[in-house]
Amino acid sequence: MPTVVEPARPRAMTLAPAEVVRTLTAVLGSKVVAIIGGVKDTRSVRAWQREESPPTRIDALRLALRVADIIKTRDRDDVVRAWFGGTNQFLGGENPALFVANRYQYHTDQMKILDAARAFISE
Repeated sequence: MPTVVEPARPRAMTLAPAEVVRTLTAVLGSKVVAIIGGVKDTRSVRAWQREESPPTRIDALRLALRVADIIKTRDRDDVVRAWFGGTNQFLGGENPALFVANRYQYHTDQMKILDAARAFISE
């Protein structure tokens, strides 16, 4: 399996929260960003984009952007959306968007989703 080399500081870690949300929304759509961000509707996502309020789960959103950036090294945005919306064998059959939303705070699970993305692009 080829190795995916990420920058020492992935852009997801350097962008301002509103920019993370805007970038991720452009790829995944506001409904998926709302799920990852832990809110029930897209109004909050729009407020985050306009910097009216900060996302409470910025770490989950940053992780999702890192994963999206890994997949985008090989594929288009529509493939990234499909990957986040499907099920994943490396995640025990879980949906990647829900996996990030529910497990972003655990280091081992962060590594698991990053490894799943790396495995996907090396297939």
